[in-house]
Amino acid sequence: MNRLKRGLLLFVLLPLLASCAEEDVSEEPAFAYVESHYRMNDGTVGAYPDDRQAPRLSESLGQYLEYLVSVGEQALYEEQVKRLEDEFLADTPAGPAVRWELNEGASANALIDDVRIAAALRDGAEKFKKPAYGELAERILLTIRTNQLNDGVITDFLSWDEKQAHAAETVTLSYLTPDFFSLFPDAEANRKLLEDMPGGDPFFPETYQAASAEWVLKPEIHMVDQLLIANNRSALGIDSPEFKEWLIREWSENGRLSGRYVRESGKPVEGYEALSVYALAVEYLESEEEKETASEIRSHADRIVGEGPPSGLHVFDYLYYLRMNRL
Repeated sequence: MNRLKRGLLLFVLLPLLASCAEEDVSEEPAFAYVESHYRMNDGTVGAYPDDRQAPRLSESLGQYLEYLVSVGEQALYEEQVKRLEDEFLADTPAGPAVRWELNEGASANALIDDVRIAAALRDGAEKFKKPAYGELAERILLTIRTNQLNDGVITDFLSWDEKQAHAAETVTLSYLTPDFFSLFPDAEANRKLLEDMPGGDPFFPETYQAASAEWVLKPEIHMVDQLLIANNRSALGIDSPEFKEWLIREWSENGRLSGRYVRESGKPVEGYEALSVYALAVEYLESEEEKETASEIRSHADRIVGEGPPSGLHVFDYLYYLRMNRL
């Protein structure tokens, strides 16, 4: 489930301006664009624009809640919280858990999505003076804290049936965001993974097998994961000099960043670009005081959006672009 999800969610990226739409998203409020193009008939957010059959993902819900609370859109925020409670929240043997996707076969959550949702609920409780949102966040977190553990490490997901629930054996290192450590301040075993991980080739491992205590080094790397890991380490004060040097050189020499690269050679696998990659690169480079390169990449992303969103733009990419513009 987890590998399939990550392939579906994180890497539906931008074919570079080959089939641009006429509409300029910069000319209307971002939430209005989401409501017009990604909103499904049941009020949830779909993964793709103007597609009423698109997957409805907890990832998209969490990103949208995060955006709405940041801009103070209380009415739309409250509507999405209701969708969370009525549609996504499942009563499992381990306690309340958020389905990663709305379909009959979805019987697992996803750590990074739950963390984003819980953080947005806590922010909403404070901003909108609604303690019930914080209480809902704590219910979700309690299920993870007490059940989603393998050898003392909080893992990627919890799967369940009618009688029992099981924690995954893997830890996806991009999931260990600053929000994760804010919500789970005692997760020292997870923190140690970011501190002790091998690196310097210049790419990071993307997965850790908790049951066997082994790092997973796949031949291809995904830039969304690599940049999230770099950001996660930077937030903890951990330097990643080899990765940062490679990233700046790749941009300087090619004027673009691809979605996937070969681990051994550092060469791009395909020529596609992603707004999420550029947004995360800006976030990382600004945190590392590499302002000039960050500014160049930000301008490149703005040019892509300014010419009109490519057909089939995943909401994951669009909402990360909006996040970049709030930095």
